[in-house]
Amino acid sequence: MLSLRSIDEHNWFGVLALQIKPSQTKFVASPVNILARAYVYRNNNAQALAIYNDEKIIGVCLICELNDDLCVYELQQFLIDYRYQGRGFGKDAVKLVISMLKNKGKYSMAEACVHRDDIVALNLYKSVGFIDTKLRDRQVPESILLRYYLKDEEDGS
Repeated sequence: MLSLRSIDEHNWFGVLALQIKPSQTKFVASPVNILARAYVYRNNNAQALAIYNDEKIIGVCLICELNDDLCVYELQQFLIDYRYQGRGFGKDAVKLVISMLKNKGKYSMAEACVHRDDIVALNLYKSVGFIDTKLRDRQVPESILLRYYLKDEEDGS
């Protein structure tokens, strides 16, 4: 069973042991980089979470709160160890993150900025309900901004 857990002194070495395929290095940061980003963005309530399958760490994700122009949660990084890819863990983990963000209830949207060549990630996010905003950042023209609406406008949830 999948779960999201805080990273602490007991499990951070397990997070650092996660690996990706060489072909994914241009799309996803290393685990140590993800933990460093969580620290750097701590003023944005950054939260790095270990993704567990039962008691085994299989991934890590980084979520920040952006409250500039548009207040949103941002899924900055999402990594599933290469040994666990292709089994549906990524999709289920993104669903867990979405559920967690809905329960927090602070913002009504979540965003993910995905490299246009990362077809696997684009398909994964779209399969759980993220939509292409068609917005492009001039500073990062190779990225696609995806958005997930956490609250249904009709029922407020």
